[in-house]
Amino acid sequence: VFIPNLVTPNGDELNDYFAIQGIGDNWTVELFNRWGKRIYKNSNYQNEWNGIELSDGVYFFLITSPNETKCKGWVE
Repeated sequence: VFIPNLVTPNGDELNDYFAIQGIGDNWTVELFNRWGKRIYKNSNYQNEWNGIELSDGVYFFLITSPNETKCKGWVE
């Protein structure tokens, strides 16, 4: 699994989406702002989040696999 730490949704087709490599169906992705408020959740994530509606900054993620393994980190 590869999780990027940068999203630049500017339409140049480079890092436009939070594209996690190596995940399959039924992986849950949650994203939080710096105050801990959940701003996104999808329980069958398909690399569709781009953060275009949000301000520039650091956001935190929690990724949960179908067998409940969790991974957390940040994305800018």
